[in-house]
Amino acid sequence: MVRTEGHVLLAYRAFSREGGQARIVRMKRKDDEIVASKLKPDPLQEAEKTYGAIGRFMFEFSQTEYTIRHAVGREVLKDCDKCMFVVEALDVTALCNVAKKVFKGTRPPSIAAEIDAEIKRFLAINQERVQVAHGVWIPYFDGGMVRHVSRTSFNPTISKGRTEALDKLSAELGEIRTRFHTAVLALPEV
Repeated sequence: MVRTEGHVLLAYRAFSREGGQARIVRMKRKDDEIVASKLKPDPLQEAEKTYGAIGRFMFEFSQTEYTIRHAVGREVLKDCDKCMFVVEALDVTALCNVAKKVFKGTRPPSIAAEIDAEIKRFLAINQERVQVAHGVWIPYFDGGMVRHVSRTSFNPTISKGRTEALDKLSAELGEIRTRFHTAVLALPEV
């Protein structure tokens, strides 16, 4: 408790009944009136949310990448069970370029266009993955913050609010994976 010019300031951790989250609350007492300031998220809980969002994003990304690798491998290497390492050695950009060419040559134009659209969405999200994997994280600040320096331009960027953004990207990756898989398995139009 701190006294300043007739005001009593109290700072303590309060337990919110809404969601059971601990939050920092600052109270100001003046003339028997108590005014609570805006509730601020607990830094430890904010960090845990960020860690969860990073983990889910990386999981969804790797599952989508594996789905593309597996589909390309099955398409290209049908007769070569031991040649899968060729597909596994490609980085994400090379894999996506190979996948577009392979499915453009083996699928009807309408299905190839669907596959191409999903691969383009996946490639756009790969840029986010690079920041997630190679950036410096401050998980308890501003909704998860990351600082990343581009390898090509050497320009640093700071992105705030990444926890919520990663949650949305994780959901989008799940959608991309489902649409890609459905398009790859689609029967040709007769």
